[in-house]
Amino acid sequence: MSDANGRVVNWTPLRRAVANQMSRSMREAPHFFVSMDVDVTAAIEELHAQQPRVSLTALVVQETATTMKAFPRFNAVWDGETLIELSAVDVSVAVALDGGVLAPAVLDADGLSLHEIAARIADLRARAAIGKLRREELVRGGFTVSNLGMYGVSWFTAIITPPQVAVMAMGAARDERQGRKILTMTLSSDHRVIDGADAARFLGTVRQRIEDRE
Repeated sequence: MSDANGRVVNWTPLRRAVANQMSRSMREAPHFFVSMDVDVTAAIEELHAQQPRVSLTALVVQETATTMKAFPRFNAVWDGETLIELSAVDVSVAVALDGGVLAPAVLDADGLSLHEIAARIADLRARAAIGKLRREELVRGGFTVSNLGMYGVSWFTAIITPPQVAVMAMGAARDERQGRKILTMTLSSDHRVIDGADAARFLGTVRQRIEDRE
C-alpha cells in the first residue's frame, strides 16, 4: 500500500503491542539510569572454558537473579497503585524478532546452573522465533536483561517493560589496556519505586558478583 509521499507500512500486532507498551512506560514511569563498568576478564575466560561455551548474557542473568533475591524491590511489579514484590525469581531476556521485540522469562532462574540458564535462553529464543512461547514465560518476568553487545553496541539505556520496575542493558565487552575486558551495564529504574542509592547498590552487587568469579 502506498500514498503520494511513500509506502505505508502496516504494523504487525507485535509491533503495535511493543509501541503501545513502550509509550506507556515512558509516559508513566519516571526513568533514571545508573551505569557501571565491569571487569569481565576472568568471567569470559571461565565462560570460554565451558563445554559447551556459555554466553555472557547467561552469566549476567544468573548473577542478576541471585542479586534480586537480596534486593526484592527489583523483583517486583507496579500497577501505579500497588507494588508487589514477587516470590519467584523470573528473569526476562529481550529477544529481537522481525516484527518487534519480546522478553520471555527464564523461570525460577535463581535455582538454575549456568548451563541450565544458557540452555533456557537458547530455547526461549528459538521458540520466540516460531511463536511457540508459553503464556507464563511472557507474563511472569520480574526483571529484564537486554543485550545489544552482539551488534557492536558499547552501551545503551533500555526502557522498562511495565509492570516491571527495572531493566538491565548490557553492551559488548571491550578490550582495555593491559588485556582487560570491560563491560558497561546500565540499569534503568522506575523512580516511583526505586531510589538512586538502591539502584547503585543493586548494580554494584551484580558487578561484584561477576568480578569475583575468579
